[in-house]
Amino acid sequence: MTENKLISVCIPSYNRPEYISDLMESIVSQDYNDFEIVVSEDNSPKKNEIETVINNYSKNYPNIPIHFFSNEETLGYDGNFRKLIEISRGKYCVYMGDDDLLCPGALSRIGTVIKTYKDVGVIIRSWARVDRETKEVIEHFKYFDGDRFFPPSLNTIVSLFRRSVSIAGYTVNRELAKKFSTSKFDGTLLYQLYLSGMILRNSPAYYIS
Repeated sequence: MTENKLISVCIPSYNRPEYISDLMESIVSQDYNDFEIVVSEDNSPKKNEIETVINNYSKNYPNIPIHFFSNEETLGYDGNFRKLIEISRGKYCVYMGDDDLLCPGALSRIGTVIKTYKDVGVIIRSWARVDRETKEVIEHFKYFDGDRFFPPSLNTIVSLFRRSVSIAGYTVNRELAKKFSTSKFDGTLLYQLYLSGMILRNSPAYYIS
C-alpha cells in the first residue's frame, strides 16, 4: 500500500467485467488526487477478466494508487463490503457498485465536505439513473431540496436509514465503520444500513444534493 489518502474509492466486484471498465474510467478522470481505488473481487467466475481490467488501469494510471484483491471464498455482499473497510487505507470509504458511474467532480465535492465537517460519520448524496450508452440522465433522485447537515440523533437515523440503501457514493468514516464491524446481520440487512444506524447515534451526517 502507498501513503494513506483521504478517500478510498471502494468497489465490491462480482462477475461484471463488462461494466467495471466504465466505472474505472469515471473514477480516474476525476479532478481530484487525494484518493486510492480498492477493488475486492468476490471469487466470481469472471474474476480473471475483472483482474485484467483493473491491472490495465493500474498500468495506465501509475500516479493513482489502484489495488486489486480477490477473495479465496465468496463472502457475499455484506462480507465483501466489510472486507473493503479492512483493506482500504483512506480516512473515508466512498462505495461504488461495479456497474455504477461516478459523476464528474464527485470526489472533489465529497472531499470538501470531509474537510469542512471533520467529524462527519456518513455522507449520502442524490443520484441518477443514466442510459449506459449515451450517459444521458433518465431520472434524478433527490432526497432533500439542497445540501443539509444532520447532527447526531435518533431523528437523523430515521431520516437517513432508508436513504442509505443505494451504494453508489455512500461514504463512511472508515475508523467508525471498523468500530462497529459485525457479521451478525449478514444476509438479512444491507450492511450500509446497519452502519448508518450505528454511526449516526453519535456522529453527524451530511447530504450532498
